[in-house]
Amino acid sequence: MPVTNQAERRELRESLRAFLEAAYPSLSTESRVGAGDKLDDRMWTRLAGEVALTGLIVPEEYDGQGLGVTEAAVALEESARVLLAQPFLTSSVLATLAIKESGDDTQAAELLPRLASGELIAAVALEDAGTAISAEQSADGWLLSGTKEPVLDATLAQQFVVSAPVDGATGLFLVAADGVEVTPRDGLDLTRGLAEVCFDRSPAIRLGGDATVLVARLGDVAALAAAAELTGIADRALVLAVEYAKTREQFGKLIGSFQAIKHICAEMLATVESSRAATAAAAAAADDDPADLARTASIAKAWTSTQCVLAAEQLIQVLGGIGYTWEHPAHLLLRRARTLAVLFGDAATHRERLSGLLGLA
Repeated sequence: MPVTNQAERRELRESLRAFLEAAYPSLSTESRVGAGDKLDDRMWTRLAGEVALTGLIVPEEYDGQGLGVTEAAVALEESARVLLAQPFLTSSVLATLAIKESGDDTQAAELLPRLASGELIAAVALEDAGTAISAEQSADGWLLSGTKEPVLDATLAQQFVVSAPVDGATGLFLVAADGVEVTPRDGLDLTRGLAEVCFDRSPAIRLGGDATVLVARLGDVAALAAAAELTGIADRALVLAVEYAKTREQFGKLIGSFQAIKHICAEMLATVESSRAATAAAAAAADDDPADLARTASIAKAWTSTQCVLAAEQLIQVLGGIGYTWEHPAHLLLRRARTLAVLFGDAATHRERLSGLLGLA
């Protein structure tokens, strides 16, 4: 796997930011609410073709860029800054990683080039908030029954990567979208779709063998991916707060000259920098030190789930009355942040897990 240095990652960040801010509609309630319920074919094609984002972590032999989680974390942060309502996190990161590391060369050769080109969209169903899911082996293959929720971008997916218990272990399965029932759920985040996915003896293809370790790794990568998105939201909140503080006058002075506003913006900057560092450490562990991934991912998720949500709230505090309106996009940032804060384990869950990992429990 190619390894990028800090300068190359900075260039990646700058190029993605420039592309997304130029190509994607400006951040507004009108352009984002409901955008996650359907695929923007034109934008998805541009993401795949012009910046090769959909193939970022696909190996080069399968027509991808062959980069790692470290680079994906940069891309996730930048995508969150614009509240990208396309299935990059689910399809191009989590589902791609699951298939790539499943050990199933046949399915990898079949699916990874299609994921890299953006032709195929896949979603992962790892969370177990629904009814217990079971896997049954029949003469014709595997059949899955039960439900999974919440599943991100389920209404957009053509394939699902599903975890299920098998003989005391954990299996990963591929299930076609036409073999399941997808029920959209109302969520706090209005820019990204959540759904319940129901399996009723749904035909499935098993990916590799015992996937217990891989499913745990996917959970950790999902946590650090959410942390990366939370960092991007905090960064966008900081930019909006500073821009407003430089133009809004109160009592005949720019509010940016008030010490209280300066302190808030400084706290937001500290949140962005510390969150970026924590997420980068977790992503580096995912690529180079798997034994340390669980610890660093929990640190990143626990920290960003509280501090980045606070940064989104601080933006509204700086904005004042306009920040409480439907028209201003501040509420969209807060909605996405609060949703990400509880997905893939909330702060309390990861702190408790971390205490166990450190031998403190």
